[in-house]
Amino acid sequence: NRAPFRPPIYISPDRPSPVRHPSTRQPMSSSVQAKSQYVRAVLNSQRVSFTEPNDGLFRFSLDGLPSCVIRVRDQGVMFYVVHPARIDVQHRHRISEYLVRVNFALNFGNFEFNFDDGQVRFKMSVQSTQALDISSPVKWYLSLAQEVYPRWIPGLNYIVQGLSPEDAYRACKSQSAPSTGQISGLAIGDLPHLAAMSTTTDRRVDHSFG
Repeated sequence: NRAPFRPPIYISPDRPSPVRHPSTRQPMSSSVQAKSQYVRAVLNSQRVSFTEPNDGLFRFSLDGLPSCVIRVRDQGVMFYVVHPARIDVQHRHRISEYLVRVNFALNFGNFEFNFDDGQVRFKMSVQSTQALDISSPVKWYLSLAQEVYPRWIPGLNYIVQGLSPEDAYRACKSQSAPSTGQISGLAIGDLPHLAAMSTTTDRRVDHSFG
């Protein structure tokens, strides 16, 4: 007899992650296991409370970052900060223009915008197909996200309140970048191989959180 059909499981940042049936769960590769250990060690060292709803998936929050997700895969590690509110349809064109302006100004990381459902998230990633020690870039990304996300996310509210994308961008750009001090950060100079592990928006690497 054939086993009953089980639909694929997708992970959404705004819904609880389902528990995989033991027969459908695929074992983690050695690369994912090793990189997950590094991520776990970084979060523990910073005393960050986190959950692991699935293999290679970490959920947590930081000061100024309401919903964070780290996804570990064979190709690398993706780090997301998910904005808790969805953008209404009437504001999506202006929000998209605003985020294009912001992304052009960023040296590391980028804001992603799902035009279909209005989700906004900030993303950084490390490309690493081998089980390398990724502790330093992961820690640095956590620190950088606490600088970038709080600085630019108010622009979404400015636009909803009637400001143009250009004016919202200028308003956020003129503000001093916040520094929470939650994570002991690292300077770019402390990461000589950062260029080799640069941020990416490669959809072959990241189709979803699942």
